[in-house]
Amino acid sequence: MIDRPAILKSVTQEHLKFHDEPRSPLIGPRYVMLGSELLPGAELYITMRSYGAGSLPDESNVSAHVHDTRQIFLLLGEQDSLHAWVSLDGQKSHVTSPALIWVPAGIMHALQVIKGPGIALSILERGTYA
Repeated sequence: MIDRPAILKSVTQEHLKFHDEPRSPLIGPRYVMLGSELLPGAELYITMRSYGAGSLPDESNVSAHVHDTRQIFLLLGEQDSLHAWVSLDGQKSHVTSPALIWVPAGIMHALQVIKGPGIALSILERGTYA
């Protein structure tokens, strides 16, 4: 547990388990905003990625996977500006911003942003991604 204030500078993350890096000028780098490598003792792992205006590559860049802890996705942007497919336990849904996606521990899931602009945030309830 961290009991002191902190201001952290994010770092880019080039590789993430279960994720292939998409290739599009509309997709920004993934930034780690919080994790135990940035702040020892952190109990959350927070990443963000921005998406420019337009349609994104059709191929999925995230394999369906499961975590042993909860995960939250936030799709941030103007009303219906950011579009994504989310798969939760095999059920695929189209989601638009602004939205929150709650993924309980043990649920197979995948998120694919398909159109921007906007920002996708991921919050995992542990200090590292696993």
